[in-house]
Amino acid sequence: MLIPLETDASIPIETILERVTGVGIGATVHWNNQRRRVVASLDGDATTDRAQKVSLAKTLSDAYQIYFDLGDDTSPLSDGQSREIACTFPKAPTVDVIRDIASRESDPEKDNGPEVPPGINLMGKTGTAEVGDVRACAPAGFVQSYLADSTRGLERLAGVVGQVVVRHNDGYWVKSPAGAWSATTQGAAIGKVKSVWRGLLKNQGVRCTHGHIEELFRRSLLPVIDGTLTSPVEADFVEYLDRVYLNIRLAPRLEPTKLGEDGQLIREFVLRNLLNDHRQIEQVEAEVSDPKSKTPTRWALNWIAHIYRRPGIALPTCLWLISVEQGIGKTLFGSMLAELVGQRNAVRADQSEMTGDWSDWLVGRSLIIADEINVTERKQFYARQKTWIGSRSISVRRRGVGTWEIPTIANWLFLTNDLQPIRIDGADRRNMLIASSNDRDAARAMIERLHPILNDPERYRHALAEFGGWLDQIEIDAALLSRSVPTEIKDDLIESTQDAVVSFVQDQVEQRAWRSGSRLSTAELFSRYNVWCDQTKAFAGYRSQSHLVQGLKKLRALGWIEHHRTSDSRGWVLRSVPGQPEAATEEVEFITQPVVQFTKARALMERMKAQQQVH
Repeated sequence: MLIPLETDASIPIETILERVTGVGIGATVHWNNQRRRVVASLDGDATTDRAQKVSLAKTLSDAYQIYFDLGDDTSPLSDGQSREIACTFPKAPTVDVIRDIASRESDPEKDNGPEVPPGINLMGKTGTAEVGDVRACAPAGFVQSYLADSTRGLERLAGVVGQVVVRHNDGYWVKSPAGAWSATTQGAAIGKVKSVWRGLLKNQGVRCTHGHIEELFRRSLLPVIDGTLTSPVEADFVEYLDRVYLNIRLAPRLEPTKLGEDGQLIREFVLRNLLNDHRQIEQVEAEVSDPKSKTPTRWALNWIAHIYRRPGIALPTCLWLISVEQGIGKTLFGSMLAELVGQRNAVRADQSEMTGDWSDWLVGRSLIIADEINVTERKQFYARQKTWIGSRSISVRRRGVGTWEIPTIANWLFLTNDLQPIRIDGADRRNMLIASSNDRDAARAMIERLHPILNDPERYRHALAEFGGWLDQIEIDAALLSRSVPTEIKDDLIESTQDAVVSFVQDQVEQRAWRSGSRLSTAELFSRYNVWCDQTKAFAGYRSQSHLVQGLKKLRALGWIEHHRTSDSRGWVLRSVPGQPEAATEEVEFITQPVVQFTKARALMERMKAQQQVH
């Protein structure tokens, strides 16, 4: 009887003596230009019982599939050529030995499975064990007990395989040697374990046959999960909201290296073009290392360093880079950041995705780059942004699937030429707005210096790695990044996009047309409001009395004003407006003089319109 054997295991031939002492074997090595195969001839005189001979053949096949080793002689043979080898053991086999081997191997209850060294666990080491609401855990199903050293070999093998998991009602997931997980069928999963993972397991001292692998699937001994998610927790299996998930993990970041001339040039580009900071690098570095400093440059460099060094750790803030001029390098900077954090971890969000009904496009991303968004309903977009930034979890919707919750891992970078890209209020902490350079000639000259680097992919990645090495030296100030710091462009945006009634009341107080303690009737306020809307024009669409009254009610809730009704009219008494100097209390029943001075908000609008006309 001829038994074909595959020689994939690593234990020398001497080891088999302990189990099949006295068996005489002759074998031939065949080479077909792709793989080696051993054909062993079983001595027909060892036993006359055909059933026992078949059982023995299977026993020896399994044994030699595990244990046979050709040593270091890997010299190829000509295609189809054979080479004889001799494996004759000193003692002749006995019937008792053969029966003992055959009976043990044919009884599933006595099959201890493949040899698995105690303590082996290839399911992924645990480094960062908990981030937010996500924590490392053992996979669900039977596999939780497989990691114990005392469990049976086959069960322990299920624990160490771990590169194949079963998702409830959703087939199999298989891990590649590079670490990427992909959904597949059972047949493909079995084939992957046989062709790839069996060899890798052998290198870890885990010895198994094809039959053992098939038994894992047949007996459903694989880890079971509820789904998949992406988290910076360093474990293959994590628990989130009381369910067990396969952790897809983030792609590795670009490895940092020592700062050189190319990295310095990229750093200069970021400072000059993006952050509009033209100071010497020594001044910038001194500021960055000063824990008391709260400048826009220090904030932005801390934010960039956090994105690079702490992928998947979501901040409660986002960064906006705004310039009227095009071509200063904002989009290029977004590409640089994506390369630094890992291309698979970053995504560019377009207009339809940002405002659409489906949000599954942001799943598994640690960096979202929103480039040149043009939101019509700015107030509605601001409300949606609050659900993305600063929340512990995000509700995700996918067409045909529905809604589910994922942990927040994304940080947001907004790039725009619009001076009013969003409508925010004075209490906003999320949005950090920085005015990038508007010096087109200087910005383009800076980019021209980068062209030799940008045109050489290998040099470009190395330059970014150098810049990453510099970012790695920044001591990240988490407290600084917990909220935005004031900038002129943000103050202007707040004043120009805040609610019309808020702007109107602030203007009345600034012009001393409404003093603390004074009462104005709703009719008088609406008359003034109409005049103010005509003057500012920017708020011309909000001149209904109902809109005015709703705005006044909100200000009453904030404590700015009080409702005061008399027998003949409805009115409002001014109390305190944040940011405005307190005026002496005066009991003035009605003030009727028209207000003709422009507000700061209108002046800002006029300046922006003039800029847009020039460019």
